[in-house]
Amino acid sequence: MVGLKAANRGLGDKDESFSDPSTFWLPREMFRIKLGSLVSILFNGECNGVGRINFIPYGLQAIREILPEGDGPFTELALSSDFSPTSSVNALPTLIQNATILQCVLSNLALERDDPLINLGGDCGSELVPIAWLNERLNGQLQVVWFDAHADLNLPRTSPGGGFHGMVLRTLCGEGPVDLEPFVPRPLHPSQITLAGVRDLDNEEVRYIACRALRQLPVQAINESPDAVANVLDPDIPVYLHVDYDVLDGDSYPQSTYPSPHGLSVHSLSRALACVRNTRRVAGMSLTEYAPQPAQRDTPILRQLLTEGFGIPMKF
Repeated sequence: MVGLKAANRGLGDKDESFSDPSTFWLPREMFRIKLGSLVSILFNGECNGVGRINFIPYGLQAIREILPEGDGPFTELALSSDFSPTSSVNALPTLIQNATILQCVLSNLALERDDPLINLGGDCGSELVPIAWLNERLNGQLQVVWFDAHADLNLPRTSPGGGFHGMVLRTLCGEGPVDLEPFVPRPLHPSQITLAGVRDLDNEEVRYIACRALRQLPVQAINESPDAVANVLDPDIPVYLHVDYDVLDGDSYPQSTYPSPHGLSVHSLSRALACVRNTRRVAGMSLTEYAPQPAQRDTPILRQLLTEGFGIPMKF
């Protein structure tokens, strides 16, 4: 089984004395576990899209510690040591390098048509290759639900900070950094996308959503009805469920890269995900931007989300 492994500086596995996540070494691997059918879980450590050093490696470690172990050969992912804006996209050379690696890994993955791919642990930019790969594999017959406080629909010229994680969905729609467009052979059509819980938008994102008539489900609708998301999805088309941890209410669940208030409760999010899993064909799921500082991990909440929402059994 193919896998991924980080090449970050230093060695800090399970050592919470490290305060700088750039010194972390964390394995990123792909493996299969039995969940009724086979599921490929990608521990995806791509966190360069944030555009700065961040605590996502701690979140990935927390996820790994509570999930069953895997095995297999590994390929290295790089962590940028320079986030200075040499272009309109921070850390662009490293993003290209890692996207090339991920594309190669997925192209060699022996995944049966009905086996879902679960992408865990990176930033939202880590979704570029997995979603593009699935959309191409399914000939454009893929619905994408974007559970996120942010729409991630900026262009390089409209991005406030130059972080690719705020451009990834726009790139998946065929408009993004020119050097990353080749990783999207079949762009998403706006009709394939449902924005769920999105509430913190930049001006360009507001314009794009209105121009393209993207479907939106507000926080209140999802909190009030667990089947609100499933009800807007075509039962005959596979679904990818993107989850950014910041779709949760930032005041109650602050362990994300950019927590935002007035979001979902973990109970509502878990119920909504479970409802889609139980009534629709899920092609893939993700949990991104879980970025707790070492002393701020909320393992019970993480366990609840992964077991009830994602349907993944815990290690213990």
